Amino acid sequence: MAKSTSIYGDQWSSFFGNLSNQGDSFNGLISKSNQYYAFLSKVDQVDSSNYDLYFELMTKEWGDNVMFAGSVQVSKMPPEIPTASYSMVGQDGSKILSTLGLKSFDDLAEGSWYLIQLEKGETGPLIGNLYNPDIDLSL
Repeated sequence: MAKSTSIYGDQWSSFFGNLSNQGDSFNGLISKSNQYYAFLSKVDQVDSSNYDLYFELMTKEWGDNVMFAGSVQVSKMPPEIPTASYSMVGQDGSKILSTLGLKSFDDLAEGSWYLIQLEKGETGPLIGNLYNPDIDLSL
């Protein structure tokens, strides 16, 4: 059986493989800077002053190096984005507005992007709740 090799040879394949693998350091779910690009997927008003928020997070490092690395011509789709889910349950509405830099609840819109900072918790890397944003059930 013949050995399959690149038309450029094994050294070139190894070189470009190693170059590609340098991006693996950005693929973790936990940000080294504790900063995340947060996509607001779901907002639920619990009562007159409290809200539940659900974010999808990607690390700032991944976003900066893969999505926002500057004006370059992209010849193929980026790799899968390593994302985490983060929810804030029963949060005071006025605190949410001030934290996200919003002036009105009319500006609190699903589909908005934010740059947020989350500190590591004592019980784990991030503190938060995971749930399905399309199904609101009380058990």
